[in-house]
Amino acid sequence: MVTTPGYIHDLNPFAIQFTETIGIRWYGLSYLAGFIVGHWLIYRFVRRHESPLPVALVSDFVFSVALGTIVGGRLGYCIFYQPRLLTQFTSDLPFWGVLAFNQGGMASHGGILGIIIACWWFARRHQLPMLHLMDLTTFGGAVGIFFGRIANFVNGELVGRIASAGHPFAVRFPSDVFSWPTSDPARLSTLAPVTELVGVSKEEWLRTVVTNPHSALIDRTLSRLVTSIQDGNVAVRETLGPLLDPRHPSQLYQAALEGGVIALLLFWFARKPRAFGFFA
Repeated sequence: MVTTPGYIHDLNPFAIQFTETIGIRWYGLSYLAGFIVGHWLIYRFVRRHESPLPVALVSDFVFSVALGTIVGGRLGYCIFYQPRLLTQFTSDLPFWGVLAFNQGGMASHGGILGIIIACWWFARRHQLPMLHLMDLTTFGGAVGIFFGRIANFVNGELVGRIASAGHPFAVRFPSDVFSWPTSDPARLSTLAPVTELVGVSKEEWLRTVVTNPHSALIDRTLSRLVTSIQDGNVAVRETLGPLLDPRHPSQLYQAALEGGVIALLLFWFARKPRAFGFFA
């Protein structure tokens, strides 16, 4: 086996796994963490400063925003990226494609629209200034981005650009292979030595790559390769690693900058209420 410089991503997206596709994922826990920490921050702000939002309504407000985030994010993903899920119904749980979170996740712009609608509805229902409520959501938003981008890294998604092999932060993501049938089908043939490790012979793999690079066998084998690495198969990881491009872990960059740095700036601005800008 060839020793590959840099880190080969081998994290499992499941914190607790019940079946092959069902379990408690780190991505879902990141949302929960964002809502919990966001609730705590908004509660502290409302108690310490003058705010038209009563302390007694903080939990109701955070719940409304959380619901808007989840519903808007999911519908945004289905409408903009996977419209087939809107009309996909089956006899098995969860019955409707929109509820099948294991077939894809959330869209940030859909979540933002959901938050805006939730703030509008809550402001109208309780006679509160909508802009103030939207300002309050920035607390949980920044924290949510921090946790969410870390979860994106754990999932091996939203990967960054190709980096130099010697880059100190370079990461090789096995999930890259999912894009090869469309972006670079000729590259699939290089996986022949790895597919043997998951039960697909070189001959069968190369024959399928030439005749039908979009076949079910290709999809099934690529999934098996990635899952094997997540399950701790060292042989697959070390054999596949040299074939992958080293990439920037953009998810971690974004967690630090879009989440951490912006959260610190918000906390600094929130020290004192202002008649403009934040928390007006």
